[in-house]
Amino acid sequence: MKKGFTLVELLAVIALLSIIILIAVPSITKLRQSAVEKERENQIKEIESAAVFYVQDEIIEISEDTTISVTVKMLIDTGYVKANVESGKTNCSSDNSNGCLFDLNGNNLNSKEVKISKINNKLVAKYQE
Repeated sequence: MKKGFTLVELLAVIALLSIIILIAVPSITKLRQSAVEKERENQIKEIESAAVFYVQDEIIEISEDTTISVTVKMLIDTGYVKANVESGKTNCSSDNSNGCLFDLNGNNLNSKEVKISKINNKLVAKYQE
């Protein structure tokens, strides 16, 4: 009796593995993209919530017809949002003493604004892209 595999058996295994990979790769790519989008949504929600807390803590009262703009840098400087890159590193200039906030694509969000307005006696924040 011979030991080992025939060429046909090896080619069949390689073909099966190739088919499995062809099926799995698009699914994994789609899942990864979905996770990145969800992370971005969560980051925006966190920034919007921090902006509302900032306005509640720092500004006495706003009227129904008033809109206030708050930058992400202001939220970082006051401690309402934590920077994910320290000052002086990777596209984070030294004038951002408390660091920078980057999205998953590497975009610096420090200059982005959040508009806060009062609707039906409730503060509502909208991230400006």
